Amino acid sequence: MRLAMPFTASSAPPLLQPIASFASAPTLQTLPYSTLAYSSPSLPATLLHTTAALLLTSLPKQRAVSSGRQLAYCLLRAALYYLTLRFLHTELYNRPTTHSPATYKPVLLRLVGATFEEFEGGEVCVVRRQGVGVYDDAVLVHGFGASSLSYHTLPALAATTHAYDAPGFGFTAPPPTASYHAVSVAAGLACLGTGRSVVVGHSMGAVAAMDVAEQKKCDLVLISPALMKGNVERETTRRWIPGVVTRALWSCFKPFFKVLLRRLVSRESFWVKGLAIAFPQVTPEVVSRYRMPGFRRGWEEGVLEFCRQSGGTWSLAKWSSVTAKRRVLVIHGAEDEVVKAENSRWLEGLGRCEVVVMAGVGHVAHEERPDEVAEIVREWAERGSVR
Repeated sequence: MRLAMPFTASSAPPLLQPIASFASAPTLQTLPYSTLAYSSPSLPATLLHTTAALLLTSLPKQRAVSSGRQLAYCLLRAALYYLTLRFLHTELYNRPTTHSPATYKPVLLRLVGATFEEFEGGEVCVVRRQGVGVYDDAVLVHGFGASSLSYHTLPALAATTHAYDAPGFGFTAPPPTASYHAVSVAAGLACLGTGRSVVVGHSMGAVAAMDVAEQKKCDLVLISPALMKGNVERETTRRWIPGVVTRALWSCFKPFFKVLLRRLVSRESFWVKGLAIAFPQVTPEVVSRYRMPGFRRGWEEGVLEFCRQSGGTWSLAKWSSVTAKRRVLVIHGAEDEVVKAENSRWLEGLGRCEVVVMAGVGHVAHEERPDEVAEIVREWAERGSVR
């Protein structure tokens, strides 16, 4: 996103120096990773964990191991003890430095003009910028694992562009009681004005964008939409595990999932390898954009809860309804390995929409070729009026 006003890293609170460096640098390559990364486990700590696990395993007095099964059982117990001790060590001594809303909100406001607004019982981080475009308002909905920062290089599509962090992602904390999807749709609807508008949804964000377009008169632009055959009409699928059992299992394993996710996202190599699936070329700037939200305390819990809630559903009936009453443009990268371009061709056959396949582009066309994507949208908008 463009800076709202000049700001230097030296004037930021000490805890948020990395965020200040991120926003004030000419590129995003100067973001320090020290507050995000775990310290490397020391050799003494590792030896201590292993020794303790072996001692605990040998506590019951047994005869010498006489079979492969007994040996395997012993090793399994040792592994379980080791993982438990590692979990406790990580939680007590090796957690990454994160920041509370009271610390990062004022800085984000000064850096990128971000505001925090209430929608349907959830507080959402919204970044607005002014520009010149075909539309009066444009709402940008990001994909899974991303944030509003994924649109920071996209030229203005409207006089006012609203990019927000979906609940559980970026700097938007999980809503206390409301559905993640409901809060995201409510934010999109509230940002659209009475003039000519467009809502843009990327990948997973296509579900929320489609619901916004269904309820309010606007154009709809989808970039590599994750509206796939495999997840269509999931709301009608019968659950084979009772809800009580699911909640019990989730409560048991959630702490371990949180620690695992923290350890993964704190490593730069995790982001480099993961983003390589979506980006033909992963640069330090791209890595910085996606690692940035890790500063928010509770980020990993929000992502896990979003996954548990499934992030909204869609149906063939809803797609047919939206394409019948709204103008729909689908942009897809020919080299997309996350959602194949053939999927958008399939959507084209289900309802009235225009599909543009960009050669040499992967899953995130708006980040790989922002100027070209903006031009495609402008030309398409000028050829017709909002239905």
